[in-house]
Amino acid sequence: MISFDRMLAGHMRVFGQPARYMPGGNADAGFDVRGVFDRAHHQIEISAHDGAPITSTRPVLGVRAAEFTQPPACGDCVQIGGETFYVTDPQPDGHGHIKLILSKTLE
Repeated sequence: MISFDRMLAGHMRVFGQPARYMPGGNADAGFDVRGVFDRAHHQIEISAHDGAPITSTRPVLGVRAAEFTQPPACGDCVQIGGETFYVTDPQPDGHGHIKLILSKTLE
């Protein structure tokens, strides 16, 4: 059986950068994580209304689910390189990885 988490752990050791995760924006409850940060992640979706493509560019942080005692939630905060971002959409992949869609402002 393939251990996706073990592969992700190695990936994060090599490519991840340190970040501070703060559940609910509470700095006192914060803890350190490693993740792969992309300031300009492009996401393309298809409109349910007319089938037109919708493109957005958002910062994202890819993290291991194993680093969390509670799943990440909308409204949590993460500090990366001195900047604070809000989690607007945590997207677990079911294999131990979570893509956190971020925003500079609370949406």
